Amino acid sequence: DAIFQQAETLAGRLRFFHWELEFPEVFFDRHGRLDAAAGFDAVIGNPPYVRQERLQELKPYLADHFESYHGVADLYLYFFEQGIELLCQTGHLGYISSGTFAKANFATSFRKYLPKAAQLKSIIDFGENQPFEGAEMVRPSIVILKKGQQKNLFRSLFIADKIPESLDAAIAEQGIDCSPRALKQAE
Repeated sequence: DAIFQQAETLAGRLRFFHWELEFPEVFFDRHGRLDAAAGFDAVIGNPPYVRQERLQELKPYLADHFESYHGVADLYLYFFEQGIELLCQTGHLGYISSGTFAKANFATSFRKYLPKAAQLKSIIDFGENQPFEGAEMVRPSIVILKKGQQKNLFRSLFIADKIPESLDAAIAEQGIDCSPRALKQAE
């Protein structure tokens, strides 16, 4: 009882969310066993942009639970890894988030993790454009990926000027096909 009460107090303070318990039909078969096809078909979101300086209390947990952990990584990177882990084997993830993972030193671990875990399908980099008025987001980007190892090129679009009316048309007409090696960084 004491351990349960302590866990309840900690969960209330830190606001834990247990995906498997909240969505058992997605993760378990009808007999209560973890299903081989477990996971969501799609994960869509806008991860919070929280700078690493505000994560001090969480860093030991992040270091123990995330392959992409880096001591000065911002919170959104862990949302990417968590989102990928929540996908079924053929699932897709779509986030609008910071695109600093493409070049930042703090994302080296994430860039090593990503090609093993997911096939990057497309990136739309908004450059200096802010799609959300008043939002603090560095290099806003829309990232689409599919769970599974990186095997193919991905489509990339950099928006230098005004945001086009149709992002689909812009990436089809103006985007370029990129090698996954474009995200690698010399060490």
